[in-house]
Amino acid sequence: MRFVRPGPGALLIGAPALCLLSCASSPGDTDTGPGQQEVRYLGYGDREGTSEQGDNYIQTNGGYQSFGDWKAARCFTGTEDDLEYFNSVDLALGRKLTFTKCGGRSAACVENLGTPGQSAIDGLHALNGQSSVAVCMDHSPSRPAGFEIQFFVFIDQFSANGLGFDRQGTKLSPFACTACHGGRFVAADAQSQPVNMVEGAQFLPLLAESLFFNDIVAAPEQETIRQMNEIVYDTATAPGIHDLLDASYPGKLPGDGVHTLGTSYTPDGTPASWVGEEAYYHGLIRKHCLTCHAAQPQMDFGSRAEVPDALVRQLVCDTGDMPNSLVGRNRINDDGDALRSAGCED
Repeated sequence: MRFVRPGPGALLIGAPALCLLSCASSPGDTDTGPGQQEVRYLGYGDREGTSEQGDNYIQTNGGYQSFGDWKAARCFTGTEDDLEYFNSVDLALGRKLTFTKCGGRSAACVENLGTPGQSAIDGLHALNGQSSVAVCMDHSPSRPAGFEIQFFVFIDQFSANGLGFDRQGTKLSPFACTACHGGRFVAADAQSQPVNMVEGAQFLPLLAESLFFNDIVAAPEQETIRQMNEIVYDTATAPGIHDLLDASYPGKLPGDGVHTLGTSYTPDGTPASWVGEEAYYHGLIRKHCLTCHAAQPQMDFGSRAEVPDALVRQLVCDTGDMPNSLVGRNRINDDGDALRSAGCED
């Protein structure tokens, strides 16, 4: 596996898609689908939430706190292995990722850098700077079953209940998070007792083919990616995540590859259920869908037979609701082969 700095013009990911407070309109951005109806990015399936719910969520999950205190409680010491990369798939940001495992709890944080929606060159350059935004998750077996994974947002080193991901205004945590990481916010249980937690959320796999680095990725960086994906695998309850990682780290038995020191990542791995449909799987499903849908058990595209063609055509070609992020939508708009695979007319 070889990742190098892209040459000039090698990868341009549309126009700015995420900002801290507000975004101005930019050429190429669109808030409307092909039929000119408004699209609510990171909001499909009524994931908007309210400010009160966002505040209740923070208060239930440790309260308002400093980023330093949150990290200290999860054994972050500043000596962890980290990854610095540009993620070309979701928000087109420079990112610094660190993770820990401590006392049965797993945690991961990404610090976002640069101008959202930027080119890979600019995103990699931004890694030389400092971030004011961190988005974190942890998995704690001490929480009730199904609620082990929760989300935490920090701006200027302190808890925040939302971020502006595009020019549609602030989008609240945890609701915007569940758009990709799966799960649902539960305000109260069947007895009307407050819960204010997310049920069924997942860590997401690092798909190495979507990451750009400042230099060739040597064995230690590849091993760091595998270690993070091992945490993803071990905490996942969504079958789609296991299928995706088993294909990316082949082994004799499910889970063998990702749990074996030094196993190489295989970007063209295909799950057994997709053998014979490799072009469709890699050209549309893995490239544009699974970064979020692997965490959505109700529609994780486990095989070609499980892809609802009419619904895919409606959401991709007619309404423009999918992919449900501005950067993702811009990417598929520039991929004619993927649009044709989805059933869109030329």
